[in-house]
Amino acid sequence: MRKMKAFSGEAPVLPGGAPGSSKKTNTPLAVFLPLLAICLAFSLFKVQQFRQLPNFNPGDDTALFWTESAFQYRYAKTVADGGTIPEVDTPAQFPEGARPHKEFTLCMEYVSGYVYRIFFKDPGTVPFHLFLIFFISFYSSLTLLAVYLLSRTLWDSPGGGLLSVVFYLAARISWARTVTGFNYEDFALPLIFLSLALFIKAVKHGTGGGRARDSLSSALLLLAALSSWHFSRFYFLVFSSVLAAAFLTQDDCGERLQVPAAALLLVTALGGFFVPVLKATGVVFSLPMLILSALLASSVLRNKFSLPRSRTLLLFFSLLLLFAGCSYLFLNKAAGEYSHVYSLFLYKLRYLLAKPENPLLLPFDTRVLWIEEFNSPALRDWFAYLSILLPLGLTPALYGIHETREKQCRGAFLFCGLAAAFFFLSFFAMRLLSFSAVFLAVYTGKYPELLERAAAWGKKTTYAFLSVCFLLALASDMLAFSLKAPLSSPPTFYEGDTRRILDWIRANTRPDDVFLSNIGAGAAILAYTGRPVNLHPKFETGQLRKKFENFAQALYAPEEDFYNLCREYKAAYFLYENHFALNSSRESFRYFTGNLRLATGAAAYKFNFEPQELKFFDLVYQTNTYRIYKIRLSEKKKTVKTARDTVAYNPLYDLRVFSADPAGKYFDDSSVLPVSVRIRLRHEALEKRPGSIK
Repeated sequence: MRKMKAFSGEAPVLPGGAPGSSKKTNTPLAVFLPLLAICLAFSLFKVQQFRQLPNFNPGDDTALFWTESAFQYRYAKTVADGGTIPEVDTPAQFPEGARPHKEFTLCMEYVSGYVYRIFFKDPGTVPFHLFLIFFISFYSSLTLLAVYLLSRTLWDSPGGGLLSVVFYLAARISWARTVTGFNYEDFALPLIFLSLALFIKAVKHGTGGGRARDSLSSALLLLAALSSWHFSRFYFLVFSSVLAAAFLTQDDCGERLQVPAAALLLVTALGGFFVPVLKATGVVFSLPMLILSALLASSVLRNKFSLPRSRTLLLFFSLLLLFAGCSYLFLNKAAGEYSHVYSLFLYKLRYLLAKPENPLLLPFDTRVLWIEEFNSPALRDWFAYLSILLPLGLTPALYGIHETREKQCRGAFLFCGLAAAFFFLSFFAMRLLSFSAVFLAVYTGKYPELLERAAAWGKKTTYAFLSVCFLLALASDMLAFSLKAPLSSPPTFYEGDTRRILDWIRANTRPDDVFLSNIGAGAAILAYTGRPVNLHPKFETGQLRKKFENFAQALYAPEEDFYNLCREYKAAYFLYENHFALNSSRESFRYFTGNLRLATGAAAYKFNFEPQELKFFDLVYQTNTYRIYKIRLSEKKKTVKTARDTVAYNPLYDLRVFSADPAGKYFDDSSVLPVSVRIRLRHEALEKRPGSIK
């Protein structure tokens, strides 16, 4: 077997764009038209998926979005209606108020709102939520363009770029999260990866005007991403670290990285002084900015004094420590707002990605964040979200990583480092699978080269390679459908119940009545009824996280303690969710607060099973998921009728259904899961009957 020559990035190109021939074709229309058709079809597919949501109604936006999406929708609609986002938003975090421009990234809300106003000067022409579905679906498809540009830039193959786009579409994560909400992630990811594509292009330019143009464009796009999504700063940290590694280990990277890195540092610094949320959180003094500053200073000094690599390393780390020390106060303030994210990764590493049985081994902020998209992906999640992209993307990725060790820095080392870093970090949080999907898809653009090299070894090798790829794709697809998550939490009824409580609140409460609720429901109440809420789902501020902790802990304290909290928050109503009492999984409030055993004297127990025993709360409405309690002004004065006079019977609130002892010190929840499943199945059967109320 003859030894294959390592791909250098300058190999001749086959007629289809694959490396290996002496002729390079230039067919922009042959690439542009299929890419445009794919983007259009993909966007319309997402629109159709939106229309399948349970609460979608073209004429009514009620309950379409939930939790953070609902919170962000409210601000976007304010802009679309010609309003102004206030400096202090009291209804969003009553009574002290939230500070949207300093605490939240509002770029997505402003862009979508202004685009709506440009195209629809008469707001009544097209409902904003209907426009927003098309905006989200089409805008998020720009990630396809970023995947194509990255692949085209790295592998010099237009055909490979289109192949990368097709493979990216094969991953369910390319659309699954998009069609469930109005997410910052969908707005920021195209900006992040377009920025990366232009940065790598600038590195490959080496010299010339194109490098300056691409460097500036890359920096502006990353600044937009930082202004759009708080989590972009995590990417920025990884990116700057990999950039430093490229500079310190690759001999020819110094000069090539100087211009794009300098543009990134300068543009982000300017944004840090003029973009309110970046200024308020001290992005100028954040660790990624310090790394870039030390990197550029080391590069200049190395070139001026011809320093060897060992001294350059020492110089870089010395400067980094110096800059960190000088900006300690600012860096500490900025890092403090995101300490819950950084500590989450540290604790996951400490406990080997598995939540400890004892929740008190984790800080409260870590317990609360370690759920849903911040859970570590199980094997089923890898295949469910990535499907055939996982095995078929890993194959060329491993080949590319091996190849990068032998080639000069033309952007491939930087991309390889980022791909390896985010693939490793994806084991810590499912949210990062969105990044891994892009990196794996880009690597599939190397398949034309891989096939050419396999052909050099003969037809048998080529057929064997294709057969292995087919079997890997088939196996991954089967695993994606066969692996099911075990049921650990009682089933919920959120789909129809959320709309019901919103309709009831609009019809039966005053506009200034304040609601204390869980963060997801609170965002929906605020967005669709306009009632002030005490809690919202933006956990970036330490003040909000502490306020949420007080709420969660009070649920499992005596009723009087919970009532005192309601009075402190000046709440008129409390929206109870039955999972506060019934769910004891590691995703539950009981786990968050360390109350794995529910005391029968706890407020949550009484809210669920003994509303007639409450001294300070009157049950006024309930669904399968929620109960709305009106908070009395005092213990003696009753403001409404008793619970049995105002709501119908529901088995989820009946202690006898769960065969629990009412005289016990703790609630026996051993039968909660099977009983809840039976109730859910019975409910679904009733809904399917002709003439049933949905």
